[in-house]
Amino acid sequence: MQPTLSKTATHPPRPWAQAHTAGTHRNRGMAILLVLVAVAIMMMLYFMDIKAIFKRPLSINSDRSSERPWLEEDRILPTDRMIPMPDAPKPSLDKFELLQGRVSMDDADRGWVKLHFADNGEVGGVWNCEFEVDKRVTTFSSDFAGNIDVEKTYQDKDGPDPSRLYFITKGKYIEQVYNRRTTRGSVGIGTVYVTGWLRPNGTAEGKITLTPDKKTSVSYTWKYGT
Repeated sequence: MQPTLSKTATHPPRPWAQAHTAGTHRNRGMAILLVLVAVAIMMMLYFMDIKAIFKRPLSINSDRSSERPWLEEDRILPTDRMIPMPDAPKPSLDKFELLQGRVSMDDADRGWVKLHFADNGEVGGVWNCEFEVDKRVTTFSSDFAGNIDVEKTYQDKDGPDPSRLYFITKGKYIEQVYNRRTTRGSVGIGTVYVTGWLRPNGTAEGKITLTPDKKTSVSYTWKYGT
């Protein structure tokens, strides 16, 4: 006699198993949604902090070098090129071997810029500062290098002033922002340009321009001896 093969009975899914599977899928979906919401909030806070610093978009058609110093990068000479020295009425560099200028924005203190002028026309320096605005603590650190440029002539509403000596430098900055309200922080990097004019009487002034992308920027003014 041949053995009788029994067929395995197929049972429909139990209701509790279906509910468990559906619940698992819902939980996973909710977890993913919460992660996406958290990422969106963090990105929003980050860009709020960035916009609070770089809040002045530049016109793409603007050619004012004071607002877009990267348009003058060709004035920064390679290290193997001789830098032309100034003649009267421009000041000699021995008056400005080392200077420390106060930096500000809208009368708010933004630290000090330190500049060194070598006798061959090279210029280098550093700028660091920390300040707090509306519970946001911002810290900048930067270093830069460049040279004087005897070819550029200062000009304002009163006309040209050939007695001033121009210089331009370029470097990198690191910016850290910490929001005391949200306890969130961010770190950014970009390009810094420090430019200025030296006067025959030993005083000087200029700008510190920060840009992360050459589309937006923020500028600080610095003064020495005035």
